[in-house]
Amino acid sequence: MLDLHCHIIPGVDDGARDLDEARAMLDCAIALGVTHIVATPHVKRADADFEAMAAGMEKIRPYARELGITLLQGYEFNIRALEQGDFSLARRCCIEGSEVLLTEFPFDDWPANWEDIVYALQAQGLTLVIAHPERYLPLQRRGDMLQRLIDMNCLFQVNASAFKKRFGPKREILRRLRGVDKLHFIASDAHSPEDYALLEKAYCYIGGGKVTPQFMEWERLETLWR
Repeated sequence: MLDLHCHIIPGVDDGARDLDEARAMLDCAIALGVTHIVATPHVKRADADFEAMAAGMEKIRPYARELGITLLQGYEFNIRALEQGDFSLARRCCIEGSEVLLTEFPFDDWPANWEDIVYALQAQGLTLVIAHPERYLPLQRRGDMLQRLIDMNCLFQVNASAFKKRFGPKREILRRLRGVDKLHFIASDAHSPEDYALLEKAYCYIGGGKVTPQFMEWERLETLWR
């Protein structure tokens, strides 16, 4: 199974604090049946420290390999990083070996030209996977904005934590995405080992008690760059 969104690289953002915690996260992932993890540290500025992220990735690869987990380098790319207009940065932040970009928007106010940004990224041949759409206030308040992203052929990744509550604006977004078959991925967005408990609950909820629904299949992501 695949975890598309995970802050497992130690010491580079608000995720794993050190190597021990990163290893503990890997232990939790393999116990759940996760075989592929995309490590997605935050990129919120054009001057993000990519060297530190790459170095941290190499620290955890050996233990992941011991467990039988394939690690892929990715990033959680916030569109605010494009304020200087350098769209080549987005390509650098695609998931390793692909043109798939895990894309984050601001949680409250979106730039007025957000649609132009999406189109510009897609014009480069990138496939946008929108990270945790259920968390964005603009989408909670305006259903037409969610529909625009759907119409623009974006993909959607929701967080396991979104399944904690049965009602509310987050669950309404999940309901809408499922209703039009646009809920593409469920991921942990794990920042600590404890977050994997939420992922297991989401697996079971969405899969009717089974722990291998299609929203976490590695093949679903792999087909995007075949």
